[in-house]
Amino acid sequence: MTWHAGLANWLNGGLRRLHSVARSWQSVALCAIALSVALTTSWTLSGQLRLGGDEPHYLIMSASVVRDADLELRNNYWSDAMTREIYGPVDEHIVPTDRGWSPMHTPGLGVLVAAPWAFGGVLGARLALCVLALSLLTLGSWRWMRESVSPGAARFAVLGVVASVPAVFGASQIYPDLPCGVAVLALVTWLWSTSPRSWWGWAGYWLIAGLLPWLHTKYLATSVVLAVVGGWRTWRDRRRAMLVLPALFVIGSGSLMWWHLQTYGGVLGWRRLGHLGTDSLRVLEIFLGLHLDQGQGMFFQQPLLLPGLVGLGYMAHRRHPLTVPWLLLYGSLIVPNAMELNWYGGGGPAGRFAWSAMWLWLVPLGIWLKDEQAAIEPYVRPIVLTGLAYQAALATRWVQTPSALFPYYSELVWERNSLLPVDLRYSVPSFYFWDFERYLSYLPNVVWVMAAALLLITGFVWSTPRRNRLGIVWSVAVALAAFVLPVQPTADSASRADRTRAAEIIRSVRSDTRHRFEAERMPPRSDSTTIADMQASGGGARASRPAHESGYAVFGPWIDLDPGSYRAQVALRLRSATEVATAARFDVRATGNDNLAFIEVPAARLTSDRYATFSLSFETDEVLRRVELRVRAHPNADVLVDYVDLVPLLP
Repeated sequence: MTWHAGLANWLNGGLRRLHSVARSWQSVALCAIALSVALTTSWTLSGQLRLGGDEPHYLIMSASVVRDADLELRNNYWSDAMTREIYGPVDEHIVPTDRGWSPMHTPGLGVLVAAPWAFGGVLGARLALCVLALSLLTLGSWRWMRESVSPGAARFAVLGVVASVPAVFGASQIYPDLPCGVAVLALVTWLWSTSPRSWWGWAGYWLIAGLLPWLHTKYLATSVVLAVVGGWRTWRDRRRAMLVLPALFVIGSGSLMWWHLQTYGGVLGWRRLGHLGTDSLRVLEIFLGLHLDQGQGMFFQQPLLLPGLVGLGYMAHRRHPLTVPWLLLYGSLIVPNAMELNWYGGGGPAGRFAWSAMWLWLVPLGIWLKDEQAAIEPYVRPIVLTGLAYQAALATRWVQTPSALFPYYSELVWERNSLLPVDLRYSVPSFYFWDFERYLSYLPNVVWVMAAALLLITGFVWSTPRRNRLGIVWSVAVALAAFVLPVQPTADSASRADRTRAAEIIRSVRSDTRHRFEAERMPPRSDSTTIADMQASGGGARASRPAHESGYAVFGPWIDLDPGSYRAQVALRLRSATEVATAARFDVRATGNDNLAFIEVPAARLTSDRYATFSLSFETDEVLRRVELRVRAHPNADVLVDYVDLVPLLP
């Protein structure tokens, strides 16, 4: 064979391999990764996407791992405050322990991005998460969809799933939610697919399932469910020899419990079940919002998952063996987030509390498509094209301004964050009603919740004779929805010009009028820390124990202030005697400025029989956005907060 023939064969083989890749999930993954990497690089280098929320604290852990090989963060926070290598001065998310400043956040994500951060800084950490998250999402989606529809339709469906806000944008966010969600999808699609499972595959399954709680302690329940369904699958496949591999699961989850016990004195770390909200109406609002809210909801961020509701109804009617495992797994991911006192994840990207669970809707969707492939597959491409057009329309806004994908928690629909333009917002749900009651009667919420229920019912009756009536039912439902929507809440009913003037007036009033914020009505709202107190101005107070996961007894109210001088004042007393020197810290922060002003309150100036007031002053030459007044008590001090005053200082 001449060298010409050898070269020709090599080129032909390369072309065949390239053609094979182009027709597989890798091509979709590469396109998604390239797009996300390009956008993330542009946003980061231009300063459009700064670190925010909990992101700096995960990277502080990365710095500690790289430079000190430990998780004692005091020197890392102090160093970064001077160098601004990661963020600069920031409120430390730490828990004082016998080991020093231990991290408030579970350290798995910080460890995961430690090496990329060491080589590429903030951008390196973000790009590493882009590659990891999008690869796992594409792999898991492809593995499941290829068994449900033809290869061409499956590849197109995977493209539609990945080309979305939570994937392309969310992959750049340094939070554990998306990495956990795509890892769980990859695990369950490997476990529940018909493909053969190898010894090494089982080893990876058990190890990753055991390591999930290192991303966040709340994923311990998910990890246990994965262990149960993995053991059940192993037993069902009669691969009893594989049952030695769960030792890898114990290594993952057991090592976290051991570290928690050594560091915080408890297997769950410093967290307690009391840190979760138990008010049923509040939990229900956040739960529904994580699905259907116009900014936070998974079905608005990725509407191609909506048919998964039909699939779930179909699974329930057919008593599919995966129905109960799926419900347990989904519930373990979504319910703890609905119960978080820091609703919707606070200042993190909108929808991130849904990102860990949302991809599991591919499972019931795939089961329904597989059983009804002949009837449904012709509609896959048109539906996916519609979904891609929707995502392209959304991208015209958030690609240029990624900050549009972060929350603004206003009850006013025209003012709050949303994926949609103002004129469309009154036809879709809004779950930003902070009395946790009015959302039940807001008409768009009622209409869309009923539509979601109708999708479930559609799946339930799909394989019955009553399926023939679905066309009539849906026609009537759509007609009624078109008749009653859109609906504007009373507070939103003014014209756009009036809205602008109203916003200016509200801000002016906030800047010129003394405001008192009763602590028991400020976040974090919790029955366990709200107490009756006859000494308090409003008859109630906020206790610092049990501690909220943020470390703050009081925070909020997220108001805007005009340029000027201000005094903030807080009323505190001790609930019981303490031996610490500093009982509490009172500070003021705003968007883009974490340290407007602060004071530390000595325990010697507090008594248990009456409230004492402490004040600080600050001034600004520009409008301050989302101003917070926060009280943080020492872990060994039981402090009561009566109120916080904000007083403009007139010239």
